[in-house]
Amino acid sequence: MSETRISMLMDKRGLVVNRIAKEIGGNRVAIYEVVKGYRRASKPLMGKISKVLGVPEEEIFDERGMAKK
Repeated sequence: MSETRISMLMDKRGLVVNRIAKEIGGNRVAIYEVVKGYRRASKPLMGKISKVLGVPEEEIFDERGMAKK
């Protein structure tokens, strides 16, 4: 599976899933699955992840809540 935009931005900013999970108060495994493109993100989770990364939701998620490649 190719890398998602979320994981590329995380790499660029030196972020890891554990840190994002702590920052937004989410489940580490669920966030990992969203970041890797294995799972859809809920609307609230999309907002939290995009806020941490400092980008608009539509830049990193498609209309179904899946991480963009």
